[in-house]
Amino acid sequence: MSRKTKIVFTISITILITLFFLWLLQMLLMPKYMTEIREGALIAEYYDEPKNHDVIFVGDCEVYENISPITLWKNYGITSYIRGSAQQLIWQSYYILQDTYRYETPKVVIYNVQSMIYGEPQNEAYNRMTLDGLAFSSVKIDAIKASMTEEEQFASYLFPLLRYHSRWSDLSSEDFRYLFQRDSVSHNGYLMQTAVRPMETLPAVKPLDDYTLPAISFEYLGKMAELCRSKGSELILVKSPSIYPHWYEEWDEQIVEYAREKGLKYYNFLEVSDRIGIDMQTDTYDRGMHLNVYGTEKYTDYLGGILQENFGKSGKFDHAGDEELARIWEIKCARYEAEKQAGQDKFPDFSNATPTPDEKYNEHPHNGYYLNAGGVEISVNCGVWLLDEIKKSGLDYRYYEAQSCAYQGLDKFYTFDSFEVLVNTIDGRDVITSISILDDMIAIPEGLRIGNSYDTMVDKLGDGYTRSSDLYQYVRDGTMLTVLIKNGAVSSIEYTINGS
Repeated sequence: MSRKTKIVFTISITILITLFFLWLLQMLLMPKYMTEIREGALIAEYYDEPKNHDVIFVGDCEVYENISPITLWKNYGITSYIRGSAQQLIWQSYYILQDTYRYETPKVVIYNVQSMIYGEPQNEAYNRMTLDGLAFSSVKIDAIKASMTEEEQFASYLFPLLRYHSRWSDLSSEDFRYLFQRDSVSHNGYLMQTAVRPMETLPAVKPLDDYTLPAISFEYLGKMAELCRSKGSELILVKSPSIYPHWYEEWDEQIVEYAREKGLKYYNFLEVSDRIGIDMQTDTYDRGMHLNVYGTEKYTDYLGGILQENFGKSGKFDHAGDEELARIWEIKCARYEAEKQAGQDKFPDFSNATPTPDEKYNEHPHNGYYLNAGGVEISVNCGVWLLDEIKKSGLDYRYYEAQSCAYQGLDKFYTFDSFEVLVNTIDGRDVITSISILDDMIAIPEGLRIGNSYDTMVDKLGDGYTRSSDLYQYVRDGTMLTVLIKNGAVSSIEYTINGS
């Protein structure tokens, strides 16, 4: 071997070893999603499955927590898979469906319309849970480009080590245990929840400035419909029977009209929740936002009946005589029932769960806009301990929580008679992120209340606002006060963190 050849060989080996260790390091540092935030593992799990599904579901948590493919198989002999992820935006659903067609062609595609309300990228954390697990292809590249927020870098999706290199301090035994092999956390994409947390109250329904669904949502829905037609799949639109976040009638009317114009089937299962048999005292694990396994099985059985009526009679879902398929699903059903039973034993009932106040901090947060309630001044960006101070003054609250779409963790609502406070976890602490005035029984310190006129608003708050249609926004020291005026009168008043 010549000296030149030896040098080339040495350099090549060095490069290969370096690349191997960089790959190994990336595998170690990327989140595993095995015991916490399990929804982050859902997208990648699909690739380990046999690709012979009658039905593919795409969408957000309203599919992966509300629909059970096991129930569809047991009750109707329908094979299905849920390609869902947390806050899956419609363009992500479209590209995930494109990715699915690289492996199989389902007879039916079902899209849950909840995420139609979003017209732009929302949150890097949710983007990661959807995109990191997507197999590399030109489809993934297009999905990344469509989904990135302004602060994100394209290269960090292609090489996640650039994003997760600082996870050293967060590494746990889970990162080493699942370095090369991950367990399955779902049942064909369904993330089972067995706890029971009854719905006690719901956050107030807030009027919106504009109920128009984003044009880009309909653009991608059209692309999805055309993709399904080109592949010979039937596209069905659904709205799951989850009651939070609120699904406005004005949104529903737009979906109904679009489906009528395009010849698509659309089912709003909120309208038939009673017929399905959903009981929010027993069939939800998070007070009404998502169904637990008992509610999921009811909803899925009802949906399966519709699928069987429309497609089953033609033999589209006939798997008679396929012994290998029956064996595969027998194993799936056994695992499903075992987890369901284990969950019943571990989590029989959480109906008495109560919120725990955060430690006191930000004791003087009122440089910006604030509300005086029961003699206590509260503002956004301060701790929830202030709510208990208000309660001591004689003003009691009702508590409700649900998975947040804007922040990691839960939306925690504290509803008083005339105002409502939303709390989220930021940097490990519970922080007030918004305060909403509910009626005209309370005025803000500047003297404005619901029902006042535009002139009164300007008299009380001044004309230093930024206007967007019927919304008037005032900013002061990190807080934003938003006033909605409808038909010449103040319709709502809300405090938020400026920039949130």
